[in-house]
Amino acid sequence: MSLPREKSRIEGAKKTEDHFQNLLVDIKTIVDPKCQTDPTFHTRRLYRPITSNTVRNLLIEEFGYDPETMPHLRTISRKLDILGYWPRKVIESKPIKKIPETNDIFNQVHTINKEADERAGVLRISLDAKL
Repeated sequence: MSLPREKSRIEGAKKTEDHFQNLLVDIKTIVDPKCQTDPTFHTRRLYRPITSNTVRNLLIEEFGYDPETMPHLRTISRKLDILGYWPRKVIESKPIKKIPETNDIFNQVHTINKEADERAGVLRISLDAKL
């Protein structure tokens, strides 16, 4: 008596998408808003700062997938790879280096501030304008 074998792709096992028709669309719906592009723009890769486990949990919570019949975590990870989402955090783009005029600009600001401090009727207001 022989033991039953698992079906392989060659023998006709269906893909996960055949069992869950909306799986790839639902994964894209979850991951697309969180994706980031390569900050150097040298590649067209999309990086996802979200794990496969988080995607699986969100599929269960937001789209009502049954946790018992849901695809395995490794399957979700493979589907993310197939869809082109790379599992890394994106390095923030590097700030522009200090321009040569920066010291002159700050010297001018300090001079104006010192003059304003010496005048009796002047009120200085500070504003932080970071981008």
